[in-house]
This record gives sequence, structure tokens and C-alpha cells, in this order.
Amino acid sequence: MPSADELLGPSSAEALARAIGTAAPGSPLPSLQAAGDGLQGLALRERADLLRDALLADIPGGYPDLARVVRAAAGSEEFTGWLIWPVTSAVAAKAVEAGQAADAAAFEDALALLAELTPRLTSEFAVRVLLRHDLDRALSVISAWTDSPDEHVRRLASEGTRPYLPWSIRVPEILARPGSTIDLLDALYRDESGYVRRSVANHLNDLSLSLLLIGRDEAALIVGTLTVADYQFLTGTHTQHSHMLRIATAHYCHAAQKIGAGHKKSRHNKALRFTLFCMNYRTFFTCLQ
Repeated sequence: MPSADELLGPSSAEALARAIGTAAPGSPLPSLQAAGDGLQGLALRERADLLRDALLADIPGGYPDLARVVRAAAGSEEFTGWLIWPVTSAVAAKAVEAGQAADAAAFEDALALLAELTPRLTSEFAVRVLLRHDLDRALSVISAWTDSPDEHVRRLASEGTRPYLPWSIRVPEILARPGSTIDLLDALYRDESGYVRRSVANHLNDLSLSLLLIGRDEAALIVGTLTVADYQFLTGTHTQHSHMLRIATAHYCHAAQKIGAGHKKSRHNKALRFTLFCMNYRTFFTCLQ
């Protein structure tokens, strides 16, 4: 993987300052201008946070002021790549800060702006700030992303709501309500884009960590609920499903039967964790209730 300097180094800070300066003429941007000198020795996320704070310090006013500048900066060819990470973080932070918390318009526009920016660099980290603030309101907006013509936006619907997204903050309510994102996955698991389907697979793997709570009786029950669609999955007669998922279903059946038969759970949890969800994740949540 490229170094932090290559991804979000002084040159990125300078490009961000130029793009914002063009979008907000007359603003001196002292914090952004100085930020490049403070990146040395910082990890990637720390660099993003430093640039986010500099951007927030240099653009006074409320959320509408920041959103207006960010949308204007989008006209710059330099306004892309890793420098977008601190921008999306600033958008999310400003939308939920004190004084904006009850502003539904700011909250929903921030989600819209993150969707606009995600083709330039994923907004998956920033969207979690909004999910933490109001999960149900955020999900009501995000659900519409599954119909977007842009694969980056559709992927954001799955990736941004993952329970255990790497490098990101946790969303406690998603962990407490593991079925809250299932409708998104239902809409996306057969997406035409492999980029989106891989995100769905990773999301399902995150969800499957909860399988550690399931005992042998529940596993046996799940084996007994296989549908015709599951059988088609396993035999490969359902042509719309990928080879990977057919193999996953085979592992799922084998592992679940082993656990149901009384074999040591530790030998088969790894296979169960992901593969259970490939076809029968709704049954799993029924078992948990």
C-alpha cells in the first residue's frame, strides 16, 4: 500500500487549499495553508482529521456555508482522491454539530453531499458520523442509494453501513440492531457491479460475527429451513448467482450440519460466519429473536 505521504501528504494539503481557495475567494485559509507542515509523523487517519479540523476552522458559519464551498470546489480537477476524506469528514461533522442537531435539512443535505463526493473517494467513513447521530433517519435516505445509477453510491449504501468497517468509528446502534441494514443488502446482493457485490459480501461477513451467539439447536433449525432457492444455489441451477456464492452455500450446509450433529463449534465457526448469510441471513435473524 502507498505510504501516508503518498496518499495524504503535503501535496494533497496544498491541492485542497487551492481548490477551497478558488471556491471561497478572499478567504485566507491560514489553517489549511499551514496544515501541510503538520502532517509529518502522523498516521493516515490522523492526517485526515488534521485537515478536516483545518477546513472547519477556515470556513466560518454553519453547515450551509461549508456545503456551498464544497460544492463549488467540486469544479476543480484537483478536488479528488484522498484529499476528499477530510472534506467528507468536515461535512458530516458540521451537519451534526451543536446548533445543527435538530436541522433535518442540514442532515439530509449532508447525506446527499456525501453521495455526490463518493465517486471521487469513498464517503464510507464520514457517513458513519451521521449514522451514529440518527440511524433511522440516515437509513431512510441511504435506502434510496441502492437505486442510484452510480455504482459508487450503491456501494456506499452497503460499505458505509457495515458493522465492523475497517479504519472507521463504530455505530453502536447498528451493532445493537444487526438486522437494521438487511433491506439494503436485499436490494444489492445481486447488483450488476462486482464492486458493489464485494461490499455486500464483506457486510455479510461483518454481520455473521453474531453467529458466535448461536448454539447447536439453532444451527440445526437453520439447516431445516433451506428453501428451493438455497438448493438451486448449491447445485448451480440458479444462473444469476455467482460461483463464489454456490461454493459458500456448500460450506454453509456442511458446517451447519456438523454443528447441528454435535461436532465442536470451533472447527466450523469460520465457515459458518460468512456462508450462513449468503442465502439464509433472514432466517438467522429470526433465530436470534
